[in-house]
Amino acid sequence: MEKGSVTSASGLASSVPMRPAMRWAIRAALGAYLLLSGYIAWLTIVLRPYSDMYDWVFRYLNYRDGLPLDQYLLIPHNFHRLVTTFGLMDLDARFFGGDNLLIVGVTLAALAGVATVLGREAARAAPAPLALPAGALAAMFALLGAVIPDATIHINAQYVHTLFFVVVALALSEPERVGRGLEMRHLLALLFAALAPLGNGVGLAVWPVLIYGALRGGQDRRWLALCTLAGLAYVALYASGQSSTGGAKSLLEWSFGDFAAAAQLALSFLALPWGRVAPEFGWMLGLVIALAGAFVVLFRGGPAASRGERLASRLILYSLGAAAMAALGRTGLDDPSNVPVRYQAQLVPMHAGFVIVAAPYAARLWRARPALTEAAAVAAAFLMVGQQAVMGASLIRIADAQRQDMADFRAGLVRPEMLMRVHPDLDHARTMEARMEASGLYQRELHLNRLRPPG
Repeated sequence: MEKGSVTSASGLASSVPMRPAMRWAIRAALGAYLLLSGYIAWLTIVLRPYSDMYDWVFRYLNYRDGLPLDQYLLIPHNFHRLVTTFGLMDLDARFFGGDNLLIVGVTLAALAGVATVLGREAARAAPAPLALPAGALAAMFALLGAVIPDATIHINAQYVHTLFFVVVALALSEPERVGRGLEMRHLLALLFAALAPLGNGVGLAVWPVLIYGALRGGQDRRWLALCTLAGLAYVALYASGQSSTGGAKSLLEWSFGDFAAAAQLALSFLALPWGRVAPEFGWMLGLVIALAGAFVVLFRGGPAASRGERLASRLILYSLGAAAMAALGRTGLDDPSNVPVRYQAQLVPMHAGFVIVAAPYAARLWRARPALTEAAAVAAAFLMVGQQAVMGASLIRIADAQRQDMADFRAGLVRPEMLMRVHPDLDHARTMEARMEASGLYQRELHLNRLRPPG
Protein backbone atom coordinates (compact mmCIF):
# COMPACT_ATOMS: atom_id res chain seq x y z
CA MET A 1 0.00 0.00 0.00
CA GLU A 2 3.00 2.23 0.26
CA LYS A 3 4.48 2.02 -3.24
CA GLY A 4 3.24 2.39 -6.74
CA SER A 5 -0.38 2.30 -7.73
CA VAL A 6 -2.79 1.65 -4.88
CA THR A 7 -6.09 -0.15 -5.46
CA SER A 8 -8.87 -0.75 -2.98
CA ALA A 9 -11.56 -3.39 -2.73
CA SER A 10 -14.01 -0.94 -4.24
CA GLY A 11 -11.89 -0.47 -7.34
CA LEU A 12 -10.77 3.10 -6.71
CA ALA A 13 -7.07 3.68 -7.16
CA SER A 14 -4.49 6.32 -6.51
CA SER A 15 -0.89 6.43 -7.62
CA VAL A 16 -0.02 8.73 -4.71
CA PRO A 17 0.49 7.04 -1.32
CA MET A 18 -0.05 8.89 1.89
CA ARG A 19 3.13 10.59 3.05
CA PRO A 20 4.88 8.80 5.94
CA ALA A 21 4.63 11.87 8.17
CA MET A 22 0.85 11.93 7.74
CA ARG A 23 0.54 8.22 8.46
CA TRP A 24 2.54 8.62 11.63
CA ALA A 25 0.45 11.63 12.64
CA ILE A 26 -2.73 9.56 12.37
CA ARG A 27 -1.12 6.70 14.28
CA ALA A 28 -0.05 9.16 16.98
CA ALA A 29 -3.60 10.51 17.20
CA LEU A 30 -4.97 6.97 17.45
CA GLY A 31 -2.43 6.10 20.15
CA ALA A 32 -3.32 9.22 22.14
CA TYR A 33 -7.01 8.41 21.74
CA LEU A 34 -6.52 4.86 23.02
CA LEU A 35 -4.54 6.11 26.02
CA LEU A 36 -7.23 8.65 26.80
CA SER A 37 -9.89 5.97 26.47
CA GLY A 38 -8.05 3.73 28.89
CA TYR A 39 -7.68 6.59 31.36
CA ILE A 40 -11.40 7.41 31.13
CA ALA A 41 -12.29 3.75 31.53
CA TRP A 42 -10.16 3.42 34.66
CA LEU A 43 -11.59 6.50 36.37
CA THR A 44 -15.23 5.88 35.47
CA ILE A 45 -15.41 2.40 36.99
CA VAL A 46 -18.20 2.12 39.56
CA LEU A 47 -18.29 -1.18 41.46
CA ARG A 48 -20.83 -0.77 44.26
CA PRO A 49 -24.42 -1.56 43.20
CA TYR A 50 -27.05 1.13 42.81
CA SER A 51 -30.35 1.62 40.97
CA ASP A 52 -31.43 -1.47 39.02
CA MET A 53 -28.55 -3.54 40.30
CA TYR A 54 -30.14 -3.69 43.75
CA ASP A 55 -33.02 -5.54 42.08
CA TRP A 56 -30.60 -7.78 40.20
CA VAL A 57 -28.76 -8.68 43.42
CA PHE A 58 -32.11 -9.39 45.06
CA ARG A 59 -32.79 -11.90 42.27
CA TYR A 60 -29.30 -13.38 42.60
CA LEU A 61 -29.71 -13.94 46.34
CA ASN A 62 -33.05 -15.62 45.67
CA TYR A 63 -31.26 -17.83 43.15
CA ARG A 64 -28.71 -18.80 45.81
CA ASP A 65 -31.64 -19.61 48.07
CA GLY A 66 -33.28 -21.94 45.54
CA LEU A 67 -34.69 -19.98 42.59
CA PRO A 68 -34.28 -22.25 39.53
CA LEU A 69 -31.47 -21.31 37.14
CA ASP A 70 -33.78 -20.85 34.14
CA GLN A 71 -35.93 -18.41 36.08
CA TYR A 72 -32.91 -16.55 37.40
CA LEU A 73 -31.55 -16.08 33.89
CA LEU A 74 -34.70 -15.65 31.83
CA ILE A 75 -37.36 -13.85 33.87
CA PRO A 76 -37.70 -10.44 32.16
CA HIS A 77 -36.49 -7.27 33.85
CA ASN A 78 -38.47 -4.38 32.33
CA PHE A 79 -39.05 -6.58 29.24
CA HIS A 80 -35.33 -7.35 28.81
CA ARG A 81 -33.97 -10.85 29.37
CA LEU A 82 -30.55 -10.03 30.81
CA VAL A 83 -29.02 -13.48 30.47
CA THR A 84 -25.48 -12.23 29.84
CA THR A 85 -25.49 -9.89 32.83
CA PHE A 86 -27.01 -12.42 35.23
CA GLY A 87 -24.66 -15.13 34.03
CA LEU A 88 -21.65 -12.88 34.66
CA MET A 89 -23.02 -11.95 38.09
CA ASP A 90 -23.16 -15.62 39.04
CA LEU A 91 -19.62 -16.29 37.81
CA ASP A 92 -18.37 -13.16 39.55
CA ALA A 93 -19.89 -14.13 42.89
CA ARG A 94 -18.75 -17.75 42.67
CA PHE A 95 -15.19 -17.39 41.42
CA PHE A 96 -14.05 -13.74 41.42
CA GLY A 97 -14.97 -12.30 44.79
CA GLY A 98 -18.29 -10.72 43.84
CA ASP A 99 -17.14 -7.13 43.32
CA ASN A 100 -18.24 -6.46 39.70
CA LEU A 101 -14.69 -6.40 38.33
CA LEU A 102 -15.47 -9.45 36.18
CA ILE A 103 -18.41 -7.66 34.57
CA VAL A 104 -16.29 -4.57 33.93
CA GLY A 105 -13.40 -6.59 32.51
CA VAL A 106 -15.55 -8.70 30.19
CA THR A 107 -17.51 -5.68 29.00
CA LEU A 108 -14.39 -3.65 28.29
CA ALA A 109 -13.05 -6.60 26.30
CA ALA A 110 -16.33 -6.69 24.35
CA LEU A 111 -16.07 -2.97 23.61
CA ALA A 112 -12.47 -3.43 22.45
CA GLY A 113 -13.73 -6.24 20.23
CA VAL A 114 -16.33 -3.93 18.69
CA ALA A 115 -13.65 -1.30 17.98
CA THR A 116 -11.40 -3.95 16.42
CA VAL A 117 -14.11 -5.41 14.18
CA LEU A 118 -15.44 -2.04 13.01
CA GLY A 119 -11.95 -0.60 12.53
CA ARG A 120 -10.94 -3.61 10.46
CA GLU A 121 -14.12 -3.50 8.38
CA ALA A 122 -13.72 0.22 7.69
CA ALA A 123 -10.07 -0.25 6.71
CA ARG A 124 -10.96 -3.14 4.38
CA ALA A 125 -13.76 -1.18 2.75
CA ALA A 126 -11.90 2.10 2.30
CA PRO A 127 -10.21 2.86 -1.01
CA ALA A 128 -6.45 2.81 -0.51
CA PRO A 129 -4.50 4.66 0.73
CA LEU A 130 -7.32 5.75 3.07
CA ALA A 131 -7.50 2.46 4.95
CA LEU A 132 -5.56 3.82 7.93
CA PRO A 133 -7.65 6.97 8.55
CA ALA A 134 -10.94 5.15 7.88
CA GLY A 135 -10.07 2.30 10.24
CA ALA A 136 -8.83 4.71 12.89
CA LEU A 137 -11.98 6.85 12.74
CA ALA A 138 -14.31 3.83 12.95
CA ALA A 139 -12.42 2.50 15.97
CA MET A 140 -12.48 5.95 17.58
CA PHE A 141 -16.25 6.18 17.21
CA ALA A 142 -16.56 2.75 18.83
CA LEU A 143 -14.54 3.99 21.81
CA LEU A 144 -16.19 7.41 22.00
CA GLY A 145 -16.10 8.76 25.53
CA ALA A 146 -19.88 8.58 25.88
CA VAL A 147 -19.75 4.82 25.24
CA ILE A 148 -17.07 3.97 27.79
CA PRO A 149 -19.28 4.22 30.93
CA ASP A 150 -21.52 1.61 29.32
CA ALA A 151 -18.59 -0.75 29.85
CA THR A 152 -17.33 0.51 33.22
CA ILE A 153 -20.65 0.91 35.07
CA HIS A 154 -22.36 -2.39 35.84
CA ILE A 155 -25.96 -1.38 35.11
CA ASN A 156 -24.98 -0.19 31.62
CA ALA A 157 -22.91 -3.22 30.61
CA GLN A 158 -25.90 -4.88 28.94
CA TYR A 159 -25.77 -2.32 26.12
CA VAL A 160 -22.18 -3.22 25.21
CA HIS A 161 -22.90 -6.95 25.37
CA THR A 162 -25.69 -6.46 22.84
CA LEU A 163 -23.54 -4.16 20.71
CA PHE A 164 -20.77 -6.75 20.44
CA PHE A 165 -23.08 -9.57 19.35
CA VAL A 166 -24.91 -7.32 16.84
CA VAL A 167 -21.72 -6.05 15.19
CA VAL A 168 -20.27 -9.55 14.83
CA ALA A 169 -23.58 -10.93 13.54
CA LEU A 170 -23.87 -8.24 10.86
CA ALA A 171 -20.22 -8.57 9.82
CA LEU A 172 -20.64 -12.34 9.43
CA SER A 173 -23.90 -12.00 7.51
CA GLU A 174 -22.36 -10.12 4.57
CA PRO A 175 -20.19 -12.33 2.34
CA GLU A 176 -17.64 -10.99 -0.11
CA ARG A 177 -19.80 -12.05 -3.04
CA VAL A 178 -23.54 -12.55 -3.05
CA GLY A 179 -25.21 -15.60 -4.51
CA ARG A 180 -22.74 -18.17 -3.17
CA GLY A 181 -25.36 -19.99 -1.12
CA LEU A 182 -25.34 -20.71 2.58
CA GLU A 183 -21.95 -20.70 4.28
CA MET A 184 -20.75 -21.39 7.81
CA ARG A 185 -20.53 -17.63 8.37
CA HIS A 186 -24.30 -17.39 7.92
CA LEU A 187 -24.94 -19.94 10.65
CA LEU A 188 -22.51 -18.14 12.95
CA ALA A 189 -24.34 -14.89 12.19
CA LEU A 190 -27.58 -16.48 13.40
CA LEU A 191 -25.85 -17.61 16.60
CA PHE A 192 -24.58 -14.12 17.38
CA ALA A 193 -27.93 -12.61 16.45
CA ALA A 194 -29.59 -14.96 18.94
CA LEU A 195 -27.16 -13.88 21.65
CA ALA A 196 -27.68 -10.13 21.07
CA PRO A 197 -31.10 -9.74 22.76
CA LEU A 198 -29.83 -11.76 25.74
CA GLY A 199 -27.76 -8.69 26.56
CA ASN A 200 -30.62 -6.22 26.14
CA GLY A 201 -33.93 -6.36 24.30
CA VAL A 202 -32.82 -3.71 21.81
CA GLY A 203 -30.82 -6.50 20.19
CA LEU A 204 -34.09 -7.77 18.69
CA ALA A 205 -33.57 -5.07 16.06
CA VAL A 206 -30.84 -7.22 14.52
CA TRP A 207 -33.40 -9.67 13.11
CA PRO A 208 -35.20 -7.31 10.71
CA VAL A 209 -31.77 -6.00 9.68
CA LEU A 210 -30.63 -9.51 8.75
CA ILE A 211 -33.86 -10.08 6.82
CA TYR A 212 -33.58 -6.75 5.01
CA GLY A 213 -29.92 -7.37 4.26
CA ALA A 214 -30.65 -10.77 2.74
CA LEU A 215 -33.47 -9.30 0.63
CA ARG A 216 -31.79 -6.05 -0.40
CA GLY A 217 -28.39 -7.63 -1.01
CA GLY A 218 -29.74 -10.35 -3.28
CA GLN A 219 -28.41 -13.17 -1.14
CA ASP A 220 -29.44 -16.81 -1.45
CA ARG A 221 -33.18 -17.33 -0.93
CA ARG A 222 -32.47 -20.05 1.59
CA TRP A 223 -30.64 -17.48 3.72
CA LEU A 224 -33.60 -15.09 3.44
CA ALA A 225 -36.00 -17.85 4.46
CA LEU A 226 -33.78 -18.95 7.33
CA CYS A 227 -33.41 -15.39 8.66
CA THR A 228 -37.15 -14.80 8.43
CA LEU A 229 -38.22 -18.02 10.13
CA ALA A 230 -35.55 -17.81 12.82
CA GLY A 231 -36.30 -14.14 13.48
CA LEU A 232 -40.06 -14.62 13.78
CA ALA A 233 -39.66 -17.63 16.07
CA TYR A 234 -37.06 -15.87 18.21
CA VAL A 235 -39.07 -12.69 18.70
CA ALA A 236 -42.19 -14.74 19.57
CA LEU A 237 -40.25 -16.72 22.19
CA TYR A 238 -38.62 -13.58 23.61
CA ALA A 239 -41.97 -11.81 23.94
CA SER A 240 -43.82 -14.82 25.36
CA GLY A 241 -45.07 -14.25 28.87
CA GLN A 242 -44.35 -10.54 28.68
CA SER A 243 -46.81 -7.87 29.71
CA SER A 244 -46.71 -4.09 29.50
CA THR A 245 -45.19 -2.41 32.53
CA GLY A 246 -45.05 1.03 33.99
CA GLY A 247 -48.52 1.97 32.75
CA ALA A 248 -47.35 2.13 29.14
CA LYS A 249 -50.10 2.53 26.55
CA SER A 250 -50.49 0.43 23.44
CA LEU A 251 -50.01 2.09 20.07
CA LEU A 252 -53.79 2.04 19.51
CA GLU A 253 -54.18 4.28 22.56
CA TRP A 254 -51.61 6.84 21.44
CA SER A 255 -52.68 10.39 20.68
CA PHE A 256 -51.14 12.70 18.10
CA GLY A 257 -49.02 14.15 20.92
CA ASP A 258 -47.70 10.68 21.73
CA PHE A 259 -46.58 10.13 18.14
CA ALA A 260 -44.96 13.57 18.06
CA ALA A 261 -43.13 12.82 21.32
CA ALA A 262 -42.00 9.45 19.94
CA ALA A 263 -40.60 11.11 16.83
CA GLN A 264 -38.75 13.69 18.95
CA LEU A 265 -37.36 10.97 21.21
CA ALA A 266 -36.14 8.91 18.25
CA LEU A 267 -34.47 11.91 16.63
CA SER A 268 -32.91 13.00 19.94
CA PHE A 269 -31.62 9.44 20.32
CA LEU A 270 -29.94 9.62 16.91
CA ALA A 271 -28.27 12.92 17.86
CA LEU A 272 -26.40 11.39 20.80
CA PRO A 273 -24.00 12.36 22.24
CA TRP A 274 -23.71 15.79 20.62
CA GLY A 275 -27.40 16.60 20.98
CA ARG A 276 -26.92 16.63 24.75
CA VAL A 277 -25.21 20.02 24.42
CA ALA A 278 -28.62 21.59 23.71
CA PRO A 279 -31.22 18.83 24.31
CA GLU A 280 -34.22 20.88 23.24
CA PHE A 281 -32.69 21.26 19.76
CA GLY A 282 -31.06 17.83 19.52
CA TRP A 283 -33.89 16.50 17.37
CA MET A 284 -32.77 18.83 14.55
CA LEU A 285 -29.38 17.15 14.34
CA GLY A 286 -31.14 13.82 14.68
CA LEU A 287 -33.37 14.64 11.72
CA VAL A 288 -30.34 15.28 9.49
CA ILE A 289 -28.78 12.01 10.64
CA ALA A 290 -32.05 10.11 10.13
CA LEU A 291 -32.43 11.41 6.58
CA ALA A 292 -28.83 10.57 5.71
CA GLY A 293 -29.19 7.12 7.22
CA ALA A 294 -32.48 6.45 5.44
CA PHE A 295 -30.91 7.44 2.12
CA VAL A 296 -28.06 4.97 2.58
CA VAL A 297 -30.41 2.17 3.65
CA LEU A 298 -32.86 2.69 0.80
CA PHE A 299 -30.55 3.55 -2.09
CA ARG A 300 -27.20 1.98 -1.29
CA GLY A 301 -26.04 -1.52 -0.43
CA GLY A 302 -27.77 -3.41 -3.24
CA PRO A 303 -26.55 -6.64 -4.90
CA ALA A 304 -24.04 -4.80 -7.10
CA ALA A 305 -22.53 -2.85 -4.20
CA SER A 306 -19.25 -3.71 -2.54
CA ARG A 307 -19.33 -5.74 0.65
CA GLY A 308 -18.28 -2.66 2.63
CA GLU A 309 -21.20 -0.62 1.33
CA ARG A 310 -23.65 -3.46 2.02
CA LEU A 311 -22.35 -3.85 5.56
CA ALA A 312 -22.47 -0.10 6.15
CA SER A 313 -26.12 -0.01 5.10
CA ARG A 314 -26.99 -2.79 7.58
CA LEU A 315 -25.04 -1.16 10.41
CA ILE A 316 -26.88 2.12 9.86
CA LEU A 317 -30.25 0.35 9.67
CA TYR A 318 -29.61 -1.32 13.03
CA SER A 319 -29.06 2.02 14.77
CA LEU A 320 -32.16 3.48 13.12
CA GLY A 321 -34.09 0.48 14.40
CA ALA A 322 -32.67 0.93 17.90
CA ALA A 323 -33.88 4.55 17.86
CA ALA A 324 -37.34 3.42 16.80
CA MET A 325 -37.44 0.83 19.59
CA ALA A 326 -36.43 3.45 22.14
CA ALA A 327 -39.22 5.71 20.90
CA LEU A 328 -41.80 2.93 21.20
CA GLY A 329 -40.58 1.79 24.61
CA ARG A 330 -39.83 5.11 26.31
CA THR A 331 -42.48 7.50 24.99
CA GLY A 332 -44.64 8.67 27.87
CA LEU A 333 -42.03 7.64 30.40
CA ASP A 334 -39.27 10.15 29.65
CA ASP A 335 -38.85 13.71 28.46
CA PRO A 336 -38.41 13.08 24.70
CA SER A 337 -35.57 15.58 24.49
CA ASN A 338 -33.71 14.13 27.48
CA VAL A 339 -32.37 10.86 26.09
CA PRO A 340 -29.83 9.16 28.39
CA VAL A 341 -26.27 9.00 27.10
CA ARG A 342 -26.13 5.31 28.03
CA TYR A 343 -27.98 4.56 24.77
CA GLN A 344 -24.98 5.85 22.82
CA ALA A 345 -23.61 2.32 22.39
CA GLN A 346 -26.41 1.47 19.97
CA LEU A 347 -25.31 4.29 17.65
CA VAL A 348 -21.76 2.97 17.24
CA PRO A 349 -22.76 0.81 14.21
CA MET A 350 -24.28 3.83 12.46
CA HIS A 351 -21.23 6.02 13.00
CA ALA A 352 -18.94 3.32 11.62
CA GLY A 353 -21.35 2.82 8.73
CA PHE A 354 -21.15 6.49 7.81
CA VAL A 355 -17.33 6.30 7.85
CA ILE A 356 -17.44 3.38 5.42
CA VAL A 357 -19.95 5.11 3.12
CA ALA A 358 -17.96 8.35 3.12
CA ALA A 359 -14.64 6.66 2.26
CA PRO A 360 -15.16 6.43 -1.55
CA TYR A 361 -16.05 10.13 -1.68
CA ALA A 362 -12.91 10.92 0.26
CA ALA A 363 -10.99 8.83 -2.28
CA ARG A 364 -12.29 10.97 -5.11
CA LEU A 365 -11.09 14.06 -3.29
CA TRP A 366 -7.78 12.28 -2.72
CA ARG A 367 -7.23 11.77 -6.42
CA ALA A 368 -7.90 15.46 -7.07
CA ARG A 369 -6.34 17.02 -3.95
CA PRO A 370 -4.16 14.52 -2.05
CA ALA A 371 -2.50 17.09 0.22
CA LEU A 372 -5.85 18.56 1.26
CA THR A 373 -7.28 15.12 1.94
CA GLU A 374 -4.24 14.19 4.04
CA ALA A 375 -4.62 17.33 6.10
CA ALA A 376 -8.35 16.73 6.58
CA ALA A 377 -7.73 13.14 7.71
CA VAL A 378 -5.11 14.20 10.26
CA ALA A 379 -7.29 17.08 11.46
CA ALA A 380 -10.27 14.75 11.91
CA ALA A 381 -8.17 12.32 13.94
CA PHE A 382 -6.87 15.01 16.28
CA LEU A 383 -10.32 16.58 16.54
CA MET A 384 -11.53 13.22 17.85
CA VAL A 385 -8.72 13.27 20.42
CA GLY A 386 -9.72 16.74 21.62
CA GLN A 387 -13.36 15.74 21.82
CA GLN A 388 -12.41 12.63 23.80
CA ALA A 389 -10.51 14.75 26.33
CA VAL A 390 -13.48 17.08 26.84
CA MET A 391 -15.96 14.22 27.14
CA GLY A 392 -13.65 12.33 29.46
CA ALA A 393 -13.34 15.19 31.92
CA SER A 394 -17.13 15.41 32.20
CA LEU A 395 -17.62 11.65 32.49
CA ILE A 396 -15.02 11.32 35.22
CA ARG A 397 -16.75 14.07 37.23
CA ILE A 398 -20.06 12.25 36.87
CA ALA A 399 -18.53 8.96 38.03
CA ASP A 400 -16.94 10.72 41.01
CA ALA A 401 -20.32 12.20 41.95
CA GLN A 402 -22.01 8.79 41.68
CA ARG A 403 -19.44 7.13 43.93
CA GLN A 404 -19.74 10.01 46.40
CA ASP A 405 -23.52 9.70 46.53
CA MET A 406 -23.19 5.98 47.25
CA ALA A 407 -20.61 6.62 49.98
CA ASP A 408 -22.87 9.24 51.56
CA PHE A 409 -25.87 6.90 51.37
CA ARG A 410 -23.96 4.10 53.07
CA ALA A 411 -22.88 6.60 55.73
CA GLY A 412 -26.55 7.27 56.51
CA LEU A 413 -27.07 10.55 54.68
CA VAL A 414 -30.21 11.21 52.65
CA ARG A 415 -30.65 13.80 49.91
CA PRO A 416 -33.55 14.19 47.45
CA GLU A 417 -31.37 13.38 44.44
CA MET A 418 -30.63 9.96 45.94
CA LEU A 419 -34.09 8.83 44.82
CA MET A 420 -32.73 9.08 41.28
CA ARG A 421 -29.04 8.31 41.81
CA VAL A 422 -29.34 5.50 44.38
CA HIS A 423 -32.81 3.93 44.09
CA PRO A 424 -36.42 5.15 44.05
CA ASP A 425 -37.03 3.11 47.22
CA LEU A 426 -34.26 3.99 49.67
CA ASP A 427 -35.56 1.56 52.29
CA HIS A 428 -35.19 -1.26 49.78
CA ALA A 429 -31.68 -0.03 48.97
CA ARG A 430 -30.73 -0.09 52.68
CA THR A 431 -32.12 -3.60 53.03
CA MET A 432 -30.10 -4.76 50.05
CA GLU A 433 -26.93 -3.09 51.38
CA ALA A 434 -27.38 -5.07 54.61
CA ARG A 435 -27.98 -8.32 52.73
CA MET A 436 -24.95 -7.78 50.51
CA GLU A 437 -22.77 -7.09 53.54
CA ALA A 438 -24.02 -10.26 55.23
CA SER A 439 -23.28 -12.24 52.05
CA GLY A 440 -19.87 -10.65 51.51
CA LEU A 441 -20.89 -9.34 48.08
CA TYR A 442 -20.08 -6.01 46.45
CA GLN A 443 -18.16 -4.48 49.33
CA ARG A 444 -15.35 -3.00 47.25
CA GLU A 445 -15.06 0.33 45.44
CA LEU A 446 -12.21 1.89 43.50
CA HIS A 447 -10.94 5.49 43.60
CA LEU A 448 -12.14 6.15 47.12
CA ASN A 449 -9.28 8.62 47.47
CA ARG A 450 -11.13 10.83 44.97
CA LEU A 451 -14.12 11.11 47.30
CA ARG A 452 -14.57 13.78 49.94
CA PRO A 453 -15.40 12.58 53.45
CA PRO A 454 -19.15 12.03 53.94
CA GLY A 455 -21.02 14.89 55.51
